[in-house]
Amino acid sequence: MADQQADAAEEYAVDMAKIMEVARRIMRGAIVPASDEKKLMEYSEEIYQTAKSVGAMVRRQKKEKYDSLWGDEEEKEYDDSQEVAENAEAADGPEIVAAADVAASVAEG
Repeated sequence: MADQQADAAEEYAVDMAKIMEVARRIMRGAIVPASDEKKLMEYSEEIYQTAKSVGAMVRRQKKEKYDSLWGDEEEKEYDDSQEVAENAEAADGPEIVAAADVAASVAEG
């Protein structure tokens, strides 16, 4: 009986270590398999939500930018596509026309 309890406790400790490692990885902004996220969520919704929030903040932090060591590379205005999307200006949309004006122009022929 004592051996069974020891084995169960050891298995629990291994599972807890894995759950905490998944949480740590998420908090560092890493991408983990969905099955690992699901196990963390099943263990503790609160720890999962905290890990996701911290991970999102880490990903949003400005990353350190280095100049080329060779000095002959062209500089880009933005390092990655996410920065381009965040700093892009929206294009002008289509002209908004009142429905009555459209109906009148169709009636005229």
